[in-house]
Amino acid sequence: MTLRLLTKYLLKFLKKLQHSRYNPFKKWKKRLTFWLFFLALGTLLDEYIKEGYIFKPSDILVPLSHEQIALTLLIAGCLLQIHSKIVKHENK
Repeated sequence: MTLRLLTKYLLKFLKKLQHSRYNPFKKWKKRLTFWLFFLALGTLLDEYIKEGYIFKPSDILVPLSHEQIALTLLIAGCLLQIHSKIVKHENK
């Protein structure tokens, strides 16, 4: 096989790779929603391990408590999910 032929095949292969490139931002809303819910669950699990209870409603008013962080993550995840459903519905 000559160098010219090898170069030709290599360029053809690279063009195929370029068209099938991985796009990490393709489903970013779905991934972000998953990670927000996962982090909220992890925060509540950490609360259970450290404090012995999962959720104490009176701790919501304490700044930067586990409950406040988990609630913020859950609300952000829900709002992102609702937004993606609305945008998806409008695009149809």
